[in-house]
Amino acid sequence: MGERAAALGRHAAERPTRTAPLRRLLPTLASLALLAAVLWAARYALWRGFGLYEDDYTIVPTAAGMTLGETLGFIGEYVAAMRGHARPLSDSFIYLLSNVGWRLGGLGALYFIGFALTTLNAALFWGLLRRRYGAPVALIGGLAYVLFSADTTQAYLTHSLGLQPSLTLLLLAFHLYGSRARPLAYLLAATILFAYETPYLLFLAAPLLEARWNRSLLRRAAGHALIVLALLGLAAALRMGVGEERVTGLVWREALRVSMEHTLAGPAVSLGSYGWRLVQLAAAGSGQAWLASAAAWILFVPVLYAVFKGSTGAGDESSDAKADGRRPYRSFMRLGVLGLVCLFLAYPLAFTTRATAISGRETRVHLAGVVGAPMVVAALGAAWLGWAPVGAGTRRWLASGALAVVFAGQVGFGFLVQRDYTRSWELQGSFWTLLVGLVPDADEGTAIFVDPVGLEDTLQIGANDWNLPIILEQIYDLPAEWVAPPRVYRGTPEWREYLVLPDGSFRISGDTVMAPESVFGTVDRSNVIVLHSGGGVLTRRARPLVVDEVEYTLKPPGPEVLRSLPHGFLYDLLIRPESQDPG
Repeated sequence: MGERAAALGRHAAERPTRTAPLRRLLPTLASLALLAAVLWAARYALWRGFGLYEDDYTIVPTAAGMTLGETLGFIGEYVAAMRGHARPLSDSFIYLLSNVGWRLGGLGALYFIGFALTTLNAALFWGLLRRRYGAPVALIGGLAYVLFSADTTQAYLTHSLGLQPSLTLLLLAFHLYGSRARPLAYLLAATILFAYETPYLLFLAAPLLEARWNRSLLRRAAGHALIVLALLGLAAALRMGVGEERVTGLVWREALRVSMEHTLAGPAVSLGSYGWRLVQLAAAGSGQAWLASAAAWILFVPVLYAVFKGSTGAGDESSDAKADGRRPYRSFMRLGVLGLVCLFLAYPLAFTTRATAISGRETRVHLAGVVGAPMVVAALGAAWLGWAPVGAGTRRWLASGALAVVFAGQVGFGFLVQRDYTRSWELQGSFWTLLVGLVPDADEGTAIFVDPVGLEDTLQIGANDWNLPIILEQIYDLPAEWVAPPRVYRGTPEWREYLVLPDGSFRISGDTVMAPESVFGTVDRSNVIVLHSGGGVLTRRARPLVVDEVEYTLKPPGPEVLRSLPHGFLYDLLIRPESQDPG
């Protein structure tokens, strides 16, 4: 009996020791779970209505139709040939993840992979702040990260699968640099230049992540900058060596001007988006978006109220907290400075889109701003909450409620973006279901012009836009002997004015259609079909097309060629079941 009691006593004494690691891990798991849930709500809550958009059509269907071995072989050749604007890793990620995801669970699995990558990046960002600035600051920064809305393309597959890995490489490089594994950190950072290069220059800020800022910091930062810029120069030289036009055709004076303009404008847009999205939500918010905002606010207020144990954030074990002792505002200031530096470094390599973009696919220009802007918000938010100590209950609740409004508004705006994604996919399905029923006689070389007057567009992602020419050949498996596939073109607003050439043929160019230059050319009008749009309905023009009071006879109805062809990859995705043709 005495031995049993002693054993029970030993067991009771050991229990706290065994559970202590789990207790320490629980706050971390809770924080990461919260960030993942908020990210899901703001970006993926309506994922069942998401589909393919714009650039998705150039890679995802092809990759999904390959075997894994074919995909790996293709990627090997793709990388060896330095394709994809001499940054082959970005497209390679899309090919690989699209192939694997489609086999795992179709389109839904692709979106889950995109969500997982974005969540991983949020966790890496949170961990970076947690180690240097403590758990309270990290949680505020993590929320600002997952709710960063200057870039509205996080869920877009081409970006979530192809661009997010560059942020992963950057954040891993930051962690390795702080862990003294610097050769590997430089290697990962250099890899960004062969994926999506915009975030690369942020690695210049790595020395500012060190706990102590002293006189030797400038010397260390200068040496670090020499290495980072030397790697950038080597990558540029390699791109020039393989003849990449975006480098060889660069006018350096113009490039420098654009880079400086973007560096000045981009940070303001990234930071300002936290306020501007509230205005947009107020102006265009749906009931669903408002409900999401209200639910998020109810969640955020108590979380933010509890996030600081006191006005100094005491109790965290971050390196900055230890270094600064009882002066936490110095730590907040350093984080704010670091965030501003990262913001200004996020834009010098963004040449192809305008830094003032606030809607649509062009907002990818703000991709790298997702690191610096949340750091600034974390610094300001931590200082704001630190102003309301534990003892001042009312003041602290008000401070938490005010900050929660900003974060909750981003959730609501996220629902507006998701609504555009679901609407775009609906519009694409309706468009193609109607179209294939109107042009069953389309055959080799047929050009189908769609008058854009009645087409509905969405703000945040394209619907039935410049990518139309490549879709019909993926809806049907066309005969291998066809040299020129039938193609659909969305006309420009003034397409008729530039359509007819002196010899009577029709022009396919930037003046007449919204399409990539690779499909430009001419077509005989006897193989042209014109569709008119209006009220969500497409109709086929039966009469001759009149241009400058001259009539041009179009392709007459003929044998139903398309309906005799096997269905392609996109058929079941785009053609509505109730309207499927008997092919």
